[in-house]
Amino acid sequence: MIMNIGKQRIFSPFFIEKGMTNVLLWDVQEIQNNQLIKINFKRKEYNGRQGIRLQTDKGIIIPDLGEKVFKSIILWMDASPEEVICKCLTSDGNLSLYNVWDEGYGQESQLDTTGMLVEKIENKLEYKCNNYDSTGSFNDLSFSLEKL
Repeated sequence: MIMNIGKQRIFSPFFIEKGMTNVLLWDVQEIQNNQLIKINFKRKEYNGRQGIRLQTDKGIIIPDLGEKVFKSIILWMDASPEEVICKCLTSDGNLSLYNVWDEGYGQESQLDTTGMLVEKIENKLEYKCNNYDSTGSFNDLSFSLEKL
């Protein structure tokens, strides 16, 4: 099976084997060109740096930082405001996102036991992230994404 990275959701094979078929390794959300989104960091229980990586096919602008277009961005919870507005530029209508972390040895992501649970609550998507805990606690980071 050929995966279209950044074009469709990827579910975690590790958690599927454990009977959890809803754990995302990589999420893809449909968006419009010039769509504004709001990321709101809720909490983290992980000791190292924790963040999320966002990417579109045409780039992302963080209006509070000016008009620079970033091909992809990583929002680190410890270096970002609690709430971040992003402007998504796209021709294919896809926003890719997944959780990342750094224990002091460089950025890590996409391990076998990595995953995100996502739940739609009102007009927001609520994410709970698991870095590499094989028990699947999903308490390393929680954040929300709202399309404005």
